[in-house]
Amino acid sequence: MLATAGFLLAGLVALLTRRVPPLPPGTAQTIARIRTNPLTGVIPGTSGYAQSGEVRIWYESIPAVGSEKGVVLLNSSLGVGSLFWPPSFLRALTAEGYRVVRYDHRGTGASSWMKGWDRKHPYSLVEMANDAVTVLEELRLERVHMLGLSLGGFVA
Repeated sequence: MLATAGFLLAGLVALLTRRVPPLPPGTAQTIARIRTNPLTGVIPGTSGYAQSGEVRIWYESIPAVGSEKGVVLLNSSLGVGSLFWPPSFLRALTAEGYRVVRYDHRGTGASSWMKGWDRKHPYSLVEMANDAVTVLEELRLERVHMLGLSLGGFVA
């Protein structure tokens, strides 16, 4: 048992101290350029921020194809941003005439973190639901169909 623990510890030390090859020249400039331009093909709609207390909530509104039947608000699961939703799923909803609104929960994706957040001061479901309401108010939406996955279902 002690030998196994020693072997695992040695492996961990080797992993943490191992040098990795350097990134190719120009990588930092490429990343900076990508971060300052729209993500064509990834963000097909209009995006913006809604202010929910001290937290900025990033959202995207994707228009319906043809006449709009309604709006679907997508709430993602724990620890994933709104880009989690497959593009084919988004296209299916918009093709059926639904405007799709997706947003990043606080602390994920392009949304900011709550200042002072830690285990003693966690986010609450009420705060997360208020974030969704803030996005709807920012977009001046009064009625939506809500779809939530896992934690997103609790928020919905």
